[in-house]
Amino acid sequence: MPCPRLSIRRLPACLTLIVTALGLTGCDVAAIGGADPATRAGTEIAVKAHHPAVIADIEAGGGPALTAAMDAARIPVQNRELMILRLKSELPLYRRSPAALVLALRANGA
Repeated sequence: MPCPRLSIRRLPACLTLIVTALGLTGCDVAAIGGADPATRAGTEIAVKAHHPAVIADIEAGGGPALTAAMDAARIPVQNRELMILRLKSELPLYRRSPAALVLALRANGA
């Protein structure tokens, strides 16, 4: 089934920058938006409620707060090591923007 058309221009400017920086397509964004509400809410809560701890865990290469956020986003265990490396490479962005971190996690979740 073809991906529904989604115009990146419909997104707020800050999200457009994040989507572009992550190299996501309209199909990827549509898939993120289509995640079940429990996954979306759980990921957002895990990141925003414990943002400093999640950032510290990314810097350390892992930890309980980051594991909880990845669990909430349903990131497969076999993909987590690479995901942590990606998160480390964009750490200044995620330190400033919990929403960008939520989006990155949800984009890589199952």
